[in-house]
Amino acid sequence: MRKVRFLWSLTFLMMLIFSWCAIFSFFNQAPVKPHTPSPSHDSTEVLTNVTPYWQCSDPEGDILRYDIYFGTASTPPLVKANHTTSNYVPELLLGNRTYYWRIVAKDSKGAFTSGDVWRFKTSNTAPSKPVNPKPPNNAVDVDLNASLSWDCSDPDGDILV
Repeated sequence: MRKVRFLWSLTFLMMLIFSWCAIFSFFNQAPVKPHTPSPSHDSTEVLTNVTPYWQCSDPEGDILRYDIYFGTASTPPLVKANHTTSNYVPELLLGNRTYYWRIVAKDSKGAFTSGDVWRFKTSNTAPSKPVNPKPPNNAVDVDLNASLSWDCSDPDGDILV
């Protein structure tokens, strides 16, 4: 009889715990919308080595993870899921480009909040220093009609003149 009473008590307690967990997760609040981006929305002349960051929190103090959307399309693609910090080091950015980014904050109980799409424009990067001059520096006995040439490139892909 005691064993039956114990099993009923244990069953009741387990049902109570599961019910409480279901009720608690039902009332879970979503994270605060990601805000205060850096670089700020519509920034210009942003350096190409920028590390974007944002602020976000959870009303219950739950641990947050972030899905990061980043790229040159106005609807940026997902580049990293379940990121654990509120900053992102992108791959090498090009100068004189507009980048778009959006953050989705997710708490450990499954609630999420999507942030706005932010954008910034990188500064124009200077061309590389010309190298490999022809004829070479300090050359002697160079033909007066010799063609001059050198190698040079632009990290942004701009046309050089």
